[in-house]
Amino acid sequence: MASPRLTILCPLEHEARFLRRAGVRDVIVTGSGPDAVRRAMADLPPSNALILFGLAGGLVTGLDAAPAIAAVVDVHGHTWFVTLCAPTDTSVMCVGVDEAVLDPAAKSALARTTGAQLVDTESHAFAEAASRSGRLWTVVRGISDGPTDCLQLNVATWVTADGRTRAGRVLCDVMRHPSLLPMTWRLARRTRRGLQAALVRLRDLLDHGGEP
Repeated sequence: MASPRLTILCPLEHEARFLRRAGVRDVIVTGSGPDAVRRAMADLPPSNALILFGLAGGLVTGLDAAPAIAAVVDVHGHTWFVTLCAPTDTSVMCVGVDEAVLDPAAKSALARTTGAQLVDTESHAFAEAASRSGRLWTVVRGISDGPTDCLQLNVATWVTADGRTRAGRVLCDVMRHPSLLPMTWRLARRTRRGLQAALVRLRDLLDHGGEP
């Protein structure tokens, strides 16, 4: 029996561009947030297996740059276990939330109440919809910020609803508030490292599940 076609969903345009430059095909930009992911999934053939790829925040220390994810949880106590995965000795849980978690205190509280090690704003909607439709699915995330990193509120306005970076807005904010520059530099560096590690994780997964 033929393997199902794999489609990779990226909430952000720069995540998808990174994959395409690496030669990965069948990549779709959904836009950021749970509603955007739900809309994108509704337009896909029901037979497609799905991978949610991109960046996440780390809620605890000591994680790999792109740890294997075994399950997704939400703040209401729901849990969804991935159904498309490569063999791994260690794995973590990712909690999906509706709004970005920006400060260390909020990250610590979320880790404590959910038991998750990663956080993003799409995986809960993705996992729920994929599980409900009976698809094979998984989540691959690289870490862009850690549990002690404090992201400024400006970060939430640096991406459009369709997942594109507002480069002009970033530049304007940094010029008006030079104190943002160190955080922006660290975030950019960790984003590159997180995406590179996530690509390694993705290639390992595709080697076991068939390349899209």
